[in-house]
Amino acid sequence: MPQRRTLLLLVSVLVSAFAIGLATIYQPFLGLAIVLVLLLGLGVAIKPDIASLAVFFILYTNAAAVAVRFHGVPSIVGALFLTLLFIPLGYYLILKRQPFVFTPIAPLLVVYLLIQMAGVIFSSENMDLAFPNLITYITEGMLLFLLITNVVRTPAMLRQVIWVLLAAGVFMGSLSLFQYVTNTLDNNYGGFAQNEEQTVVDATAAIDDVPALVRQAGPIGEKNRYSQIMLMLVPLGMFRFWGERSKVLKVAAAGATVFCLIGSLLTFSRGGIVGLILMLLIMAVLRYIKLRDILLVIAAMVLVVVMFPQNLERLSSLEALTAIFDSDTTAGIKQTDGAVQGRATEMIAAGLVFIDHPLVGVGPGMFPYYVEQYARGLGIRLLTTNREAHSLYLGTAAEVGGLGLLCFLGMVGISMVYLARGHKRWQKSRPDIANLNASFMFVLVVYMTTGLFLHMSYERYFWSMLALANVAIYLSLHATEVQDTDSSAGQTANGKALPAAPVHAG
Repeated sequence: MPQRRTLLLLVSVLVSAFAIGLATIYQPFLGLAIVLVLLLGLGVAIKPDIASLAVFFILYTNAAAVAVRFHGVPSIVGALFLTLLFIPLGYYLILKRQPFVFTPIAPLLVVYLLIQMAGVIFSSENMDLAFPNLITYITEGMLLFLLITNVVRTPAMLRQVIWVLLAAGVFMGSLSLFQYVTNTLDNNYGGFAQNEEQTVVDATAAIDDVPALVRQAGPIGEKNRYSQIMLMLVPLGMFRFWGERSKVLKVAAAGATVFCLIGSLLTFSRGGIVGLILMLLIMAVLRYIKLRDILLVIAAMVLVVVMFPQNLERLSSLEALTAIFDSDTTAGIKQTDGAVQGRATEMIAAGLVFIDHPLVGVGPGMFPYYVEQYARGLGIRLLTTNREAHSLYLGTAAEVGGLGLLCFLGMVGISMVYLARGHKRWQKSRPDIANLNASFMFVLVVYMTTGLFLHMSYERYFWSMLALANVAIYLSLHATEVQDTDSSAGQTANGKALPAAPVHAG
């Protein structure tokens, strides 16, 4: 019997190797994918948490969507990668008999769902168009949130997730930088380094002299959204740099932060630059960052501006926004560039839609179908296509009304209050917990500040980060119960606290 099993195993390995070889010859990406799937399966069988780490890397690099769009992978396969989280979920709930985790904002997720359902049923003019957006919230929002908060259960696991996210940032940022430096703009590197060429309008230049600005869009394919998701990784890298004890990990955290920052800045997104500046100002005002650190960050930003001066040029174009405050508002806006005119039109239209539908809005994802109608009477810029609000707050208000906006802001606000309290409570006795709370608080700060200029889209990024923030909250509320044997985290295996790590006090 043992000989038969050995022979069967050998035959299986040979057949698998032959199949992988054939696949690699005709479809290199498919062969690589098969090898990775086999390795992932082996790893998950040994340690279920590997499935969670794989999901975070796939999610943040948008690898599933890239595989579907650029490599012919069936869309159903790309959509089902999140089901990998059910493996560690079953491991914890069934095999280890651990309880299901409900974080403080979990009830609001259900309330937010009910508000959206009311919008679909009672306010939406086309339920067929609104219903898929409701399903997106259920799968990429509420379900993803509950899965993450139940598979990431220890400080050590949360730190591993952070390092996986930073690795994803390094992967994306390094590809964007390499493409930019080598000028290989016609190569999207398997779909992970997409870009967009944008004409820079200069009224004083001849038509032939008008330059083109190439803006990185990463695996997302949308430059402003790519800037946002890369920028959300920056505070994670900064607080890992401050929180890690190993010099090797400190250097790794610093390097990862730089690559994430470069990836964001290569998009030349004005909203991203403003979001970065606001995050640093809030850090300084709340004293999460010391003067020495501020000077280091300013020096790094100056270096980046020298390397990529287009960011300074893009930022200087925001001076045109002062024209909006002209005594004649419409005339003032018309003095700005086309992008500002378009966004001003979309934002004002979203405000008007909210005024007409103040309770539950016009239904999730439905504002683009109203924008042309509401923009027509503004006399600023004619919109002939369905456009988003380009504002998280106005777009949310238009689509889910005042009740939905209040619920959404409540989820974020409650989370940030808990995170701030957790940082303050544990910064001396459990600096590892304090560091995790502070890092995710500023992740939310980044999202909410960049949300001034971006609507809710690719929402899995937001809900996954909000879920991880709530993991940090849960760990803070149960810090005396959570076992963490990672001695680099500020606690030894026998539970005695190590000297406080350099987490900056608020």
